[in-house]
Amino acid sequence: PIGTGMVIQKKAFLKYLNEVKSSDTRLSLGRKGKSLTSGEDNDIILTIIAHGYEIAYLPELLVHHLIPSTRLSFKYLKKMAYESNRSWVKVLSLHSINPWKPISSYTLKLREIKAYFKGKAWLSKANYINWKGACGKFKGLSEL
Repeated sequence: PIGTGMVIQKKAFLKYLNEVKSSDTRLSLGRKGKSLTSGEDNDIILTIIAHGYEIAYLPELLVHHLIPSTRLSFKYLKKMAYESNRSWVKVLSLHSINPWKPISSYTLKLREIKAYFKGKAWLSKANYINWKGACGKFKGLSEL
């Protein structure tokens, strides 16, 4: 249904859909419009595991994922890092496997500043993207 190379038994996916339709939070995990929220794939996997199904990771599976060049831009990657980490925290919490404690929203800016310096975000685009991911994690933790 969703995700490059993802294949799910219809019976397992229907169990997921039955759970999701009553949860606004879970429905907000997937992408809509220009949003880069991306927790839906992980939510599907964790839900079907909870229902007793098994998953397989096949690294030998070769997939040619054709994407537009805009998905390699700095602007896109920093937004993706932020939104995917923000939604990852929510997915982990929904499944009661979040290793981090919720934080108060008033601490967000201080945490972001500390992470900026700790991660040396000014040194490279990669460092900056990693910092945006940390900011997304903090935002997700503040929304729990």
